[in-house]
Amino acid sequence: MSRKIYLVKKDPTCKKENIEWLQPTGREFFKFLASPESKGRYFIRLRDDVSFECDDIFIEATLEQYKEWRSENNAHHYLKMIQKDYITLSFDAPTDDGELTLHDIVANDYPSVEDETLKRIEWSSVVSALESLPACERFIIDSYYSGECKTDSDIARAMGISQQVLNRKRKRIIKKIIFLLGV
Repeated sequence: MSRKIYLVKKDPTCKKENIEWLQPTGREFFKFLASPESKGRYFIRLRDDVSFECDDIFIEATLEQYKEWRSENNAHHYLKMIQKDYITLSFDAPTDDGELTLHDIVANDYPSVEDETLKRIEWSSVVSALESLPACERFIIDSYYSGECKTDSDIARAMGISQQVLNRKRKRIIKKIIFLLGV
């Protein structure tokens, strides 16, 4: 049977390096908890729930330490509770054929956050470059890449120029965009 240890700060306002601990009995500790003196004081329970060879220790903590312990303790108990319903596997565990691991089998086809951020930055640069073009140049690029006019002859006819002039203008505009993008 494990023994319980109770540690209470002699002075709850003392700093970290000057702490003096009192070690009451279980009865004294619970009597202290019921008293007004314990108001605003927090205790965490350190226990070994794996091998049960260590003592349970109840130790006074700051509010921040208590909140952190409480969060970890809740997560630990939740995982322990659902553990009976699930099997934990390592991605490095070999599969039945012995040659592949689960890590080899499970593919991550999702783009990384970094890749998505770079695409958005690049796209905003392209939009800025297009917005800086004069209206007639923007019309050529918009018409060609948006699919409004299906062929070069449609675009040239709409602008009242030949296809050759349109192609030269488009090449010049693309070079200008590349320059604006700093590529």
